[in-house]
Amino acid sequence: MRRFLLHYLIPRFIQYITIIFVGITVTFIIPRLSPTDPVEAQIAQMLSRGNQLDPQAVASMREALTEMYGLSGSPVQQYFAFGAVCSGATLALRSPIFQPRSPR
Repeated sequence: MRRFLLHYLIPRFIQYITIIFVGITVTFIIPRLSPTDPVEAQIAQMLSRGNQLDPQAVASMREALTEMYGLSGSPVQQYFAFGAVCSGATLALRSPIFQPRSPR
C-alpha cells in the first residue's frame, strides 16, 4: 500500500494539480495578450450601431462590463478570481441557470 502511494498516487496527484494550474494560467493569459480592451470594444460596437448614449450611461456600462468580465482589480486579483470561477467555488454566487416559474 505504501509503495502504491509513493510510486503511483502521489505522482498522479502532483500531475493533476500541475495540469490544472497550467490550464488555468494559459486560459487566463491568452485573452489578455489581445491588443484591444474587450469592454471598450463592446462599447465602441454599440456606439457604431448608431446608439445615442449619454456619457453617464457609457460610464455606468463601462463599470458594469468591467465587473461582469472580471477585469476589476489588479492582475493578481483577477487571476485568483478567475481560478475560483474555474474551480467552481463561486459558481453558486452567479445567477442560476434555472429559475422556477412563479405559480399563476
